[in-house]
Amino acid sequence: MDKYFKVIKTEKDAWIGLVSSLIAILVSTQVPDQLFWILIVLGVPLTIFCFSFLLVKSWTPFLLSWISDLKFVAKQTGSENDSNYVSGTELEFLPADQSAAFFAKRFSSAFPGIRTITWYSGKEAIDRLSILLRHPLNFRSQNGYTTPIWWWRNGNLQIPEFKVLSRKRVLLDRMELRIKSIAAVPGSDYYRSFVYVEAHPEPPVFPKEWNEARKAEAVELFGYAHEEYGLYRKKFCVSRSEYDDGAATIKGKVFQLGDDVELRERYITSFNLVIAPHLSPINNTDFDSELRSVLNGILHEGQSLEELAEKVDKLPKPRMWGLQ
Repeated sequence: MDKYFKVIKTEKDAWIGLVSSLIAILVSTQVPDQLFWILIVLGVPLTIFCFSFLLVKSWTPFLLSWISDLKFVAKQTGSENDSNYVSGTELEFLPADQSAAFFAKRFSSAFPGIRTITWYSGKEAIDRLSILLRHPLNFRSQNGYTTPIWWWRNGNLQIPEFKVLSRKRVLLDRMELRIKSIAAVPGSDYYRSFVYVEAHPEPPVFPKEWNEARKAEAVELFGYAHEEYGLYRKKFCVSRSEYDDGAATIKGKVFQLGDDVELRERYITSFNLVIAPHLSPINNTDFDSELRSVLNGILHEGQSLEELAEKVDKLPKPRMWGLQ
């Protein structure tokens, strides 16, 4: 067996050895007895070794990783009863003008002791986001309803929901993000702190609709390329137009989508955004175009996050501050 260890060192080698040995065993039934025993003596040990190699090196780690992912997602997301919208559960009260103070507390709990820009990746990035964006994210306020934490990019929208999809992927509102890295950016004042998030590109749901030219055009216009689709019953992907129509053709049959379809966004080129409180200096229409420019520069032109942090620190304090 020692010779196998010297020759078979990778999964590719093992697959080649496994296929070759199986062919030898099959061929052995069609040859004279002398050659039959030679093929069996060579083929059977090689088959056992290659199968064991693949089992230990490839299949077992994959299975363990898959089980670990399931446990990780269950731990991070909790049960359906943790939702902000549980029937019969009244939302907690939070004044709308307290979003910056609320975010500052969440920021401190997710990034304790951080006083300079600090980067995280992998599982740690997901863990930190899970603390920052844990439930509840929606509250009652004087005017009825408020969501204190927002994301900022080409569009500025509240974050009413956050879910962990796997060890690398999250759902931020309706955006599917395969996290590359995040950075905690503490500001000179508590209301200037924000979190930078960068995501890897993902394969499109409808690849036939995308080519390199279309991707390049989208990047030129927006800084990234993305697609919208509907996720029906958590397993069937339908087009945005079908989502809008409330019906879709799936496996040749028309289904009425109803309430069991979710609108999703997937980013098929690199993408980034920032997370900050609603009453952040970033919430400034005069800063919108500059923010987009800097975020695009970080993605494509080698600009640094420090440049963005410096700009945010110089922005005027936002209006509508209740407690001074």
